[in-house]
Amino acid sequence: MRISVPFLVLSVFVLSACGSTTVQLTSQPEGANVFLKPLGSGSQKNVGVTPQTLNLDELAGELGGSGPIWVELTKDGYTKTRVLLTDMLGTDVSISVDLEEIPGFFNQDIANEVVGSLFTAQKHIRNKQYKEAEEIIKKIKEKSPNIAAVYELEGGSLFVQSKRKESLDAYKQAFKINPKNVDTKRMIDLLEKNLGGKP
Repeated sequence: MRISVPFLVLSVFVLSACGSTTVQLTSQPEGANVFLKPLGSGSQKNVGVTPQTLNLDELAGELGGSGPIWVELTKDGYTKTRVLLTDMLGTDVSISVDLEEIPGFFNQDIANEVVGSLFTAQKHIRNKQYKEAEEIIKKIKEKSPNIAAVYELEGGSLFVQSKRKESLDAYKQAFKINPKNVDTKRMIDLLEKNLGGKP
C-alpha cells in the first residue's frame, strides 16, 4: 500500500521584541519533538513537543549558559528542521515552522487506521449496510485520498448495488492510482462492456 501526500514548503518566521527570554515554537503539523542544543556542544535536550513556549532563562543552566542554540524539530514522516538562535537574552522569539513531508514515507499509524476502517466498511457491505460503508469510505478518502484499495472497495460496493456507472468511476480512480492491479482493470473492462462501451 502506498500513501502519497502533498509536499509542504518550509518557512521559518522569527519575530523579536523586547521582553523576557522566551521562545514560542509552533509547527504545522503540531506534535513535532523539540530538541535544544547549544552550538558546539555534543548533547541535546528534549524539551517536549510543539506547540511549546520555552523560558530560556530557566533552561540556560541545563544547556550550559547563554549563547547560540540549535532548535531542532523532528516528526515521523517529516524532514528534520533546525533553526539557529543567536544570543537572545531579554528577547522574545516566535518561531513557526511548516514541516516538509518525506515523499513515500510509510506511516504505520495511518496505515493501521485505514486498514481497520476498510475491514469495518467491508463488514458493512457484507451485511448490506451500504450507507454505513459509504460513510466510512468517504472519511477514509478525505484523510487518505491516494489509496487505491479504498476506491476498489467503493467500486465493489456500488457494483453489488447495481450502480454500474458510479462503480466504474470508482474503479477508474483506483486504476489511476495503481495501474498495476489487473483485477481492477478487469472490472473496468467488464463495466464498460455492460454499459455498452460508454464510460
